[in-house]
Amino acid sequence: VQSFDWQYLREFNKREPMQILGALGPPSHIASGAEPKRPKPLDVTWLDLLAETGAKIVVWSREVSRESVAEAHRRGLKVWVYTIDEPGLAEAMLDMGVDGIITNNTSLIWRVLALRCSKTSGAVSITPEGQSLSDDASRRTARKKLR
Repeated sequence: VQSFDWQYLREFNKREPMQILGALGPPSHIASGAEPKRPKPLDVTWLDLLAETGAKIVVWSREVSRESVAEAHRRGLKVWVYTIDEPGLAEAMLDMGVDGIITNNTSLIWRVLALRCSKTSGAVSITPEGQSLSDDASRRTARKKLR
């Protein structure tokens, strides 16, 4: 369950504390009832407010930093970002340490992830089309397709 309505998440968490929740942010309303001005970068203040919801996943706009992602991780939270449709932005988000990417372009982001894994681990990676990226020649071919 994920929502921009953090009050709903608080109430849901009281009834179903074992359910994993995602707090979409910035929220539709803050505790005072006011609507936050958008976009708002993820920071310690938002993470403090988010803790009251019981959420274990921060689902934030692209307004995150390496520091805010690291702080969320220190608090035991996962960080997902939305809506990331460009390969360069996906790379930047992954470099910041995000745990998940929400996209409208799944095949392109899948390729970014596959190439990234193959570069760092040398392990076999498979594209959505079933292509193996286990050797350097395959990885070079896949990189050319991304350009």
